[in-house]
Amino acid sequence: MLNLVRRIAALILCVGAASVQADPLPSYSSLDQPALPSVLAATGALLDIRQVGERLVAVGERGHIVYSEDGGQQWQQAQVPVSVTLTAVDFVDDQHGWAVGHGLVILATADGGLTWQRQTDGRQLVGMWHQQAEAAQQAGDDRLAMTLQRYSDDGADKPLLDVHFINAQDGLAVGAYGVMLSTDNGGQSWHSAAGRLGGEEDRHIYHIASDGDGIILMGEMGLLYQSGDRGQHFQPLDSPSDASLFSGWYSASQQQLLLLGLRGTLWQGDLSSADWQPLAIDTQYSLLAILPLTTGGYLLSDDGGGLWRLQANGTTSRLSVHAGFPLLALSAGTRKAAPVMAVGLQGTLAVTPAVQP
Repeated sequence: MLNLVRRIAALILCVGAASVQADPLPSYSSLDQPALPSVLAATGALLDIRQVGERLVAVGERGHIVYSEDGGQQWQQAQVPVSVTLTAVDFVDDQHGWAVGHGLVILATADGGLTWQRQTDGRQLVGMWHQQAEAAQQAGDDRLAMTLQRYSDDGADKPLLDVHFINAQDGLAVGAYGVMLSTDNGGQSWHSAAGRLGGEEDRHIYHIASDGDGIILMGEMGLLYQSGDRGQHFQPLDSPSDASLFSGWYSASQQQLLLLGLRGTLWQGDLSSADWQPLAIDTQYSLLAILPLTTGGYLLSDDGGGLWRLQANGTTSRLSVHAGFPLLALSAGTRKAAPVMAVGLQGTLAVTPAVQP
C-alpha cells in the first residue's frame, strides 16, 4: 500500500510521480468493507467537497464521507458501503449525488449525502469491458477493442478521479488510463465511453469542467477534449501545455477556458479563436482547484497550502490565508463567516477573508 502522500500525489497531483498507481486490492476487501466510524474522519485526507443547499459534503480516504449542517464548524460521518479512497463527488440537486474512487467504485445518494449506495465497481466493469471488447472486435474497431480488453486485463484496481452529472439521468465518470464511463439512467447501469475519445486514449483524465451542454476533459500531459453535446461526442483540443492539467473553469457561452496544472501551470484560452495566454503566478506549486467569485475573478488553491486570487484581468495575488497542507478542492460555503470551504490532506479549512463565492 502506498503511503498517503504518495498515493494522493500519484492520483491527483502527479507531483513526483510519472503515472497513476492504484491501491492494490488483492481480496477486494475494501470494496466490501463499509467505512468505519472515526472521530478523525473530518481531519484526515479529504479530496473533494460540494455545497448541497445548506449542507457541505466532502469525500476522502478510507471511504470517508462527511457532512456539515453549520457551515463547517462540526462534521458528521455518512453511511458508506466501501472503505476505498473516494476522489470526487457531484450533486445535481439538494438530494441526488454521486461519488467515485479507487477500485472503479461509483456510489449514489438520494438523501443529500447522509447515506450512500454502491452502483458499480471494478469487479463488474471488468466483465463489461471484456464483452464490449469482443463486440468492438466483431464490428471491426480494433483500436477500441484493444483498449477495452486492456482495461479488462488490467483488472479492477483503477481509480476513478472525477464525476459529473448533467441532470439526474445523464452522467460521466473519468479516471486513470483514459477510463471513461457513462450512464443515461441515473447510474442504474454504467457503460464504457472510451470510444468517444477515439478508442486509444491512455492518459489519465483528472477533471471534468462543464457549462450547459459543453464539457471539457483535462488531464495528464496536457490532455484536453471538448464536447458540445453533453459528452456524446468529444474532439481533442490543441493544448497550450504538455504539463498535467488538474482543474479548470469553462464558459461555453463565451468560449473561455482556464487551465490549472503542474508547477504553477495557468492558462487562459479563447476556444473560438484557439488563442491561449499564459497567466503569471509566483509559485512553483501545482494549482489544484478553482472557484469563481461573485465579486469577480476566481480563487485558486495549490498543493503547498496556498490560496490565490485571480482577477478578471489575469493578474494574480496570494491571500494571507495558508493551510500548511495541500488544498485539493474548493467550494462555496454556507455561512457569511466562512464564505469558502477548502479541503485537503489534513481535512477542512474555512476561508474567512473578504472573498465571496
